[in-house]
Amino acid sequence: MRDPITTRFPWIDASITSTLAEPAEAYDSLRNQYHSTRILILLEQEIQNLQVNRLLGVTHFDLFVPGLNFVFGEARLPGRVGIISTYRLKASSRSKAGLFVERVVKEAIHEIGHMVGLEHCSDTSCVMYFSNTLADTDYKGPDFCGKCRSQVRIQIE
Repeated sequence: MRDPITTRFPWIDASITSTLAEPAEAYDSLRNQYHSTRILILLEQEIQNLQVNRLLGVTHFDLFVPGLNFVFGEARLPGRVGIISTYRLKASSRSKAGLFVERVVKEAIHEIGHMVGLEHCSDTSCVMYFSNTLADTDYKGPDFCGKCRSQVRIQIE
């Protein structure tokens, strides 16, 4: 069985690389959160040292961008780097088994979608729909709608 990332992006060779140090320069002590755009800058520097086309960071830090209380992730659109946070994706003990993994997969696919040039989608069931809440993430599917799927195909052709 193929993993959920390479199922949606068959041209991507996904692998786990080294762990980066805590991005102290991205920490905002007033918010007690990490500025995700600053982390993207660090990832852009890190990707220069790696033999990869794209880099998706996964962190447990709570992320934000100015103007929003938090974000589940951020990526360059289009670009080579993105980040997702597991901080707010955790499932309660009453949630169904596997919900945390489903959320992480959806947000990873979403941010990689941005990296390959997809913008947010208005279809609430599309993985490219902007998740403002966990309910949004839980409602949307792990797949692209027809319009977004056709745009991804254009990217690989």
